[in-house]
Amino acid sequence: MLNPSSPLPLYHQLAELLAADMDGGRYPHGERLPSEHDLAKRYGLGRPTVRQATELLMRRGLVERRRGAGTFVRAPRPRADLFSLVGTQHAFRAEGTHAETRVLSPLSSVSVPARADNPFAGRQALFLSRLSRAEKTPVVFEQIFFCPETFSQLMTWDLQGQSLSDLVEQRLNLRPESAEQRFSVAPVHGKVARTLGVSSGTPLLFVQRHIHFRIKRQAIYVELYCCTDRMNFTQTIEGPDHA
Repeated sequence: MLNPSSPLPLYHQLAELLAADMDGGRYPHGERLPSEHDLAKRYGLGRPTVRQATELLMRRGLVERRRGAGTFVRAPRPRADLFSLVGTQHAFRAEGTHAETRVLSPLSSVSVPARADNPFAGRQALFLSRLSRAEKTPVVFEQIFFCPETFSQLMTWDLQGQSLSDLVEQRLNLRPESAEQRFSVAPVHGKVARTLGVSSGTPLLFVQRHIHFRIKRQAIYVELYCCTDRMNFTQTIEGPDHA
């Protein structure tokens, strides 16, 4: 129930309750939510507070308003725990999301600009870019940089449609030990915007990932541009017993 003494605003609490009811099947996909009047009466709130709650649910993409009909539950967006160490394709499969990941630029050796925000700045790196589509919709654009000394064998492999994490583990017997990730919001332009099918300047979730292996730290650096309006991206954080 709602807690008036909580530091969390009442409209936010109500939004969480309604979202939980949707997840639990009380309000399935396509069903109309109770009216603002009914929700206000049920929870002892003013209608402006209820309206704030439903607007929050709309911003999250959980409901939609239909003029003259009310507020309806939207079909759940595909989701992926993309920020673990299991790799992009594993993340999609773990959530039961049908997705395809396609290599856009073949793996090649590149000179990383000295001023780049990249651990390989001023040096050579192996590079490829990939696009992931969920239900035929672009959701993630990746730019991946590999340490050339550690991953030189990648140059001889066919990477199209393959899981990079599987290939690295099975053929090189290498598994990542840890990673550092930085999250921000960045506007996209040029190739990234065109590939994802968004307008130039659209702000997207931008993730910079440094992946460490036992034999070399920062052996892989990844930049991900994520369309959060098309897919829910999650991160699982384990307790101390799983460390």
